[in-house]
Amino acid sequence: MRTLCLIFLLLVISTKAFATSVKIYRWVDENNIVHFSQHQPSHDNYTELTMAETFSPKKNDAGQLQSASTRKVQDISADFQEKCAIAQANIETLIKHDKVQFTDKDGQTKVLSPEEKAIQLANSEKQAEVYCRQQ
Repeated sequence: MRTLCLIFLLLVISTKAFATSVKIYRWVDENNIVHFSQHQPSHDNYTELTMAETFSPKKNDAGQLQSASTRKVQDISADFQEKCAIAQANIETLIKHDKVQFTDKDGQTKVLSPEEKAIQLANSEKQAEVYCRQQ
């Protein structure tokens, strides 16, 4: 079984992805089951993730592939930790402060309306759900 998993891993890693980025949709249904799909769900209660990197090994050595795979997992884990910290900081800011300022794409400083604040809080909570591990 372990050999079969290693062969599958080698096949997956040794093939180069054709797309430069792939959108993944994540949502939790009414039975509290988490779903992932490349097809956008018909409802609007989902989180969109984008996978942008591809990996193509230089050598077909199993030890090097496993090491590269481990480094990739560590990189993703660090990225998730950073995004988790950002989401948690955003939640804390949105909850603690009545008026929250932001700078728009034109460089103008504005204050979030109560509706915009509620939307940002919901988005930050979804991001925390995705990126923060429940331990």
